[in-house]
Amino acid sequence: MTNVARANRLGAKRRNNIIKTFALDKKKDDVRQYVVRREIKRKDKTFYKSPKIQRLITETRLRRKKLHKADVKDRYKNTKEAHEKYEKLLSQYAKEQKAKKVAATAVATPVAAPVKVVVAAPAKVVAAPVKAAAPAKVAAAKVVATPAAPAKVVTAKPEAKPKAAPKK
Repeated sequence: MTNVARANRLGAKRRNNIIKTFALDKKKDDVRQYVVRREIKRKDKTFYKSPKIQRLITETRLRRKKLHKADVKDRYKNTKEAHEKYEKLLSQYAKEQKAKKVAATAVATPVAAPVKVVVAAPAKVVAAPVKAAAPAKVAAAKVVATPAAPAKVVTAKPEAKPKAAPKK
């Protein structure tokens, strides 16, 4: 508390608060003219200090904002073009692969005489008489012949054992 009137050392720093304090017009008045300045005396010189005004819209800030918007727009356009280019390349690759597959199947399967399939009689497998309950396994064999390749013997899988009934 004091009886002496003291000058306001620090004033408002934010643009909107300065406008409110001095009842300025937002469009017409220059806020920089109304900032509270401090007078500083050193030796024989007097100079003034003022705070940096925050949220001040300047030409530099507007230019920077415009450049940023243009940059975002360019990146969007470039990304879209790159995506379209990639899609075209991908579809071209898919067409080439499909053409290769069609060409490979046309070369691999020439039109030839019908193939004869000979089925041999099932071979008997004799099991050792360990237990009387074990059934003998029987496997059927097929002979496959093609005009270009020699005959191949293909054996079928043996039949699965029947499951025993659960005990009560």
